[in-house]
Amino acid sequence: MFPLQSSILIVDDSPVYLEMLESLLRELGFNNVTSATDGKKGLETLEAMKDTPNAIQLVFIDCVMPHVSGIEFIERVRSHATLSKLPIIIDSSPSEKDVFLQALQKGANSFLEKPIIKSALEKCLKSVWQHCQSDKDKK
Repeated sequence: MFPLQSSILIVDDSPVYLEMLESLLRELGFNNVTSATDGKKGLETLEAMKDTPNAIQLVFIDCVMPHVSGIEFIERVRSHATLSKLPIIIDSSPSEKDVFLQALQKGANSFLEKPIIKSALEKCLKSVWQHCQSDKDKK
């Protein structure tokens, strides 16, 4: 799984969801969690922190948000030279399965259905971490 000191960014326009996911991450031992209330602020946070010791190492993002959608966020991050390999997990309601597929096609590493439960979160984190490590090993 991701090292517990990893910096994680949660991007969602729901304060309730931000608090819930941050709480689940803390239960799993992650304490370096930052949040943004829309995709535009999420991109600004990534840019501001990219060259710092606390640079973001994983992003959770909602599909449907004002200003910059989760899909547009993924496209922008994947086209950014220094952020293009950043792991991104997209999340949304089960009724938006077509959005999950589109997100994966645009470069999301995985997806989670809301409401997120701890066991699914842990499984997803392990899977994305293993995938990231296998990509590093290929280089």
